[in-house]
Amino acid sequence: MRPSARGVAVAAALLALLALGAALRLHRWREAPPGPWIDEALALRAARLAVATDAPLVGTSPLQPPEAGFVNSWLTNLSLRGLFVLDRLAGGGIASVRAMSILPALVLLAALAGLAGEAVRGRPFPLLSATLLGATSSWLLVTGRWGWNAVATSAVVVLAAWAALAAARRSSPPLAAVAGLLAGLSLWGYVAAWALLPLPPLLLASALLRRDRSAEGRRRVRAAMAGLGAFLFLAAPLAAHYVRHPERALARTRELSAARPSAGGLLPALSRNALAYARLLTVGGDPNERHGDPGHPVLPAAVVAFALVGVAVSIRRPGPARLVAAAAGLFLLASLLAFEEAANAYRAVHAAPFLLVLAAFGADRLADLSGPARRPFSVALLSLVLAAAALGDAAAFLRWLSSPRLYGAFGGPERDLADAVAGELSARGPADVVLAPAAVRNAFVVDALLQPPGSGAPAVRQAAGLEALRAVPVRDVLFADGAARPGAAV
Repeated sequence: MRPSARGVAVAAALLALLALGAALRLHRWREAPPGPWIDEALALRAARLAVATDAPLVGTSPLQPPEAGFVNSWLTNLSLRGLFVLDRLAGGGIASVRAMSILPALVLLAALAGLAGEAVRGRPFPLLSATLLGATSSWLLVTGRWGWNAVATSAVVVLAAWAALAAARRSSPPLAAVAGLLAGLSLWGYVAAWALLPLPPLLLASALLRRDRSAEGRRRVRAAMAGLGAFLFLAAPLAAHYVRHPERALARTRELSAARPSAGGLLPALSRNALAYARLLTVGGDPNERHGDPGHPVLPAAVVAFALVGVAVSIRRPGPARLVAAAAGLFLLASLLAFEEAANAYRAVHAAPFLLVLAAFGADRLADLSGPARRPFSVALLSLVLAAAALGDAAAFLRWLSSPRLYGAFGGPERDLADAVAGELSARGPADVVLAPAAVRNAFVVDALLQPPGSGAPAVRQAAGLEALRAVPVRDVLFADGAARPGAAV
């Protein structure tokens, strides 16, 4: 059967929006931000070390190296192995730093479009609306330049939700098992994914409570059981590891918990957090400029309004919107439990894809309210509102890319020093690298930018001078005694 002209037009528009989203994610990818965020550099070091020491796959490694003197974050060795593969394919340096975040961001965009398509079967307006919002979201675009762990985890979670909706529509145990495996895999990424822990059991409980004895009802229960079983299959080994090492599971959580004594009481902390996140989502941005334009909310006001309508739809009507709203709600709830001085856009970004799909649901529902005869006019009007919101959001991202403050926030000086050192090494030949404390704020960033993956080269060291080295060098030493700018001698 030949596709209709309308179907071809919708497919072309969808591809155009995906291309727009990819172009924004790749725009000035080498120079903006100027360098890596420190956690990216530490993660690259940790990934290379995990492979070099053959760290057990079911286990965790510290983000901070021994020289740091403390550990407040542990990464799963499985995620570090995946990171090492990306590092090796990219070849090291700034290309590896960018690949860590941009490649998962591209997968996340495609997964968001797939989730929307599955959720709104056969309705082009909400499908294209969700894809437009996902392509231009400053929240996703900013995080997609440096938020490697959260972005990759979000991509897996959205893929899991896509598979779960497909499994629910077809009552398919194999598809449900795929969804469960993806949901379980997400737990090996950023810790916020554990917010979804209640969802697979709740889906099974919902299927059982229907008491549907028909063949379709039994298939639905089998699908929910398959999803839960696959989820537990991947979650159980990591959970057992954390039971043996509770200090690793709770290292960062204890620092951020709204229940910690320094938060000033659980209920007051949660109240202040709720107000902070309401502001973040409506009238103001995150004051931390690494998280985006501080003067721009993470979601445009119109998108927030449409998302609230989408939530209302999910409450009134059982269906795909309910699962999407549940995922968004669990992620936002988990964000409230981590108390800081201000709302943290990065910590809540896992909710963003689901909020954008909910906004598309809401816009579609508003278009329906005008009746079949006036729906085309409503769709045109709402499309203009969505296009204006998307344009403003993309503009906020481009402003963020051009901010001069990113030079210091994202390791610009360290990248300049690494480039200068790399130039000297290329001209002079192999050498150990020693940096004076005055030369660099954080040697770990320079080390990650200099060492190719799997090279086995010794790490960059810091010392006040060559005479301060503890061991006699066995080959040439390149010593940087001051901060380097592009073109400066070392």
